[in-house]
Amino acid sequence: TFRNDHGEEGQRVLTLLGSGETLSLCAERLGLDLAVIRVRDEAWTLIDDDTIAAHLALWRDLTTRLEPPFTPPAASLLGVTAWRNGDCTLANIAIDRALAVDPGYTMARLLLEGLRNLVSPDVLRSGMPTSEDLDRQMGRPIAAWLDPLRALVGDPDPVRPGPGRDAGAR
Repeated sequence: TFRNDHGEEGQRVLTLLGSGETLSLCAERLGLDLAVIRVRDEAWTLIDDDTIAAHLALWRDLTTRLEPPFTPPAASLLGVTAWRNGDCTLANIAIDRALAVDPGYTMARLLLEGLRNLVSPDVLRSGMPTSEDLDRQMGRPIAAWLDPLRALVGDPDPVRPGPGRDAGAR
């Protein structure tokens, strides 16, 4: 699975998450990595009742530490974690932060609709795909996954949409 493919570095991140430590030295790298939707979605699948405090600390730290262009994924992950933990106020603040930077950021817009319509976080929990589900649904990595990251760092020639590529998802 995606989780197992990252070897020692992936295990180090999981260990830090489990211990509740912040990733000061890795914040910028993680901010870049989260711009890749597949990485952000994998992080979303890792949020569970056993690690929720660590996720709150991590995503809060990154949301405040990262430069604005890189905050929507971290802020959205903070929002979903806070919502799942029953803190709708923090969830709304985090989602507002993401949307202030990128009003079209689809994860934040989805979460905002859920909060506005008083959807229970249990609905998210029960409908969240596993890491293995993401692997099956998204298939092999493709260059188009890097388009959001390339746009953030100012690459003038991002990979163009084509068959099997979803250029519109953020």
